[in-house]
Amino acid sequence: MLLSFRDQISEIIRNQEKAKLVMLKELAGREMSAFDLADMVRQKYYNVDFNTYPFVETLKEKSLIEEREGKYRLVDEATFSELLSAHQGEVEKILSMDFGKGDFVGQLREQEKYILFKVLCFGNFVTMSDLYNSIFDDIDQGNGPFSGYRRSSYGKQRAQEITRNLVSAGFLKADGAVSIPN
Repeated sequence: MLLSFRDQISEIIRNQEKAKLVMLKELAGREMSAFDLADMVRQKYYNVDFNTYPFVETLKEKSLIEEREGKYRLVDEATFSELLSAHQGEVEKILSMDFGKGDFVGQLREQEKYILFKVLCFGNFVTMSDLYNSIFDDIDQGNGPFSGYRRSSYGKQRAQEITRNLVSAGFLKADGAVSIPN
């Protein structure tokens, strides 16, 4: 069953889906190209590495936005503005969060998700050496997304590099132990 525009926006607010809400808000009252929208979202709400593409595609698929001549616009601005006003306190709270529900889904590749999964398997608290030992065991046994390389040493090197990137991007916290931040 397809939800109405109003119901879909209400669900985005209720689920605290920040990325979708941010894009809809930025499109309120104007049309923007994908590049301009991505720049605006990254500048105001996230960081330079934030990938807006999956969220734009989802909003298009759900008929919340449409594309005309290379620019995106809201399908129903009046209803969106009405809902923003009605839920102003909730919306402000969502927009102030670092990340919202579903924000990681479109941001991470298979190897990055694998590393986060490994951290969670250790109860979201693991030493860096135990994390690497677990990943390296999988590589040596031919399991996981790092095992497809011709040389296992390259897979191990990539695992360490991607883990460092996850830490620097804020997806992982490494202060004595590795964990996923709140």
